[in-house]
Amino acid sequence: MGFVERNSAGAIVGWFACEQPFASELIADDDPAVVAFLNPPLPFPSISDRQFFQQLAVQGVITQAEALSAVQTGVLPAALVAIIDGLPAEQQFSARMLLTGATTFERHHPMTDAIGAAFDWTAAQIDTLWTAAAAL
Repeated sequence: MGFVERNSAGAIVGWFACEQPFASELIADDDPAVVAFLNPPLPFPSISDRQFFQQLAVQGVITQAEALSAVQTGVLPAALVAIIDGLPAEQQFSARMLLTGATTFERHHPMTDAIGAAFDWTAAQIDTLWTAAAAL
């Protein structure tokens, strides 16, 4: 048993063995919310440019030729150029530089979310891409 602190949405943000002025709710250690709080998911690893473009090809988002071209010369696949072209003008150069020059990609980078949104992917689908790419 322990005491939890919750945020305004009711999510656990702290767990304590002893009651605290801000944590007076007694809860079982095996309560699913406590278990989830005490065992957060591991952060996603960085993936290389090769892993990123290869997994996009594996999933059929870009062709194998586009994946090879992207890692050999930094030529962006048409699907990603379209995403960049849809960004505000002041963000386009940075996005092009990031995607053509990056040697690793971070799961929680804003550009990752923008790519996911452009493909109508959920966060879970982006997570699946990352997990699969990291295993390549």
